[in-house]
Amino acid sequence: MRDGLEAPTELPSADELARLRAFLDGQARIDLAVWVRHRHDGPQGMTHDHHLVLGVANEDAAGSDLWALECGIGSEVSLPGWLDIGPVSEVEALRSFGVVVWERRESPRSRLDPLEFRFTHDAPTATPELVRAATVAVEAVPWVRRVEISNERLWKGAREVWLHERLFVVGEGLPPRGDPVRAVSGAMKALGVRNVAVSLGAAPEGTPTTTVFAAPGEARA
Repeated sequence: MRDGLEAPTELPSADELARLRAFLDGQARIDLAVWVRHRHDGPQGMTHDHHLVLGVANEDAAGSDLWALECGIGSEVSLPGWLDIGPVSEVEALRSFGVVVWERRESPRSRLDPLEFRFTHDAPTATPELVRAATVAVEAVPWVRRVEISNERLWKGAREVWLHERLFVVGEGLPPRGDPVRAVSGAMKALGVRNVAVSLGAAPEGTPTTTVFAAPGEARA
């Protein structure tokens, strides 16, 4: 679980809670939902926001892609606050100060939605337009040494939920002050490149990518 979690200072609206509970009642993977406040450093100093923390069975958390589950849930229901997902044994510990907004009351799950979300990736063709946009976008962030891209698809079972292009921004040494991910993402959008998500760091091992920017001396894929 992330650091800085504490008792909430506000609750979701009645409509938000009703929508959330209706969704959770119909699914088979989430066992507990706790509402908390997250205290953290922001651009203007200490700040806070509220998080909905969902607990899945420990064995499920260890053997599945929780980021795919998080994205999938976000695609199906409008949720209050920020969403976190973790092992139910860790989420249980939040009961001491958080507000439990839902928990499973019955064990049968065979007729419920299994929320079978997963990601696949494939390497796209690096069009001249995309290469030019990536090159221009990183000129303001000299730290960046390489930018790779992958088609990232979210699936629910056999149904494709969405597809976007994910940029993996790789630099040399520690990232500079500021937010290189936001800088590159904002520059790409300003150049008219839409439907792109940006991640800091190399693509996970085994992810097919295409290099769209390489600084002098950096090898192209």
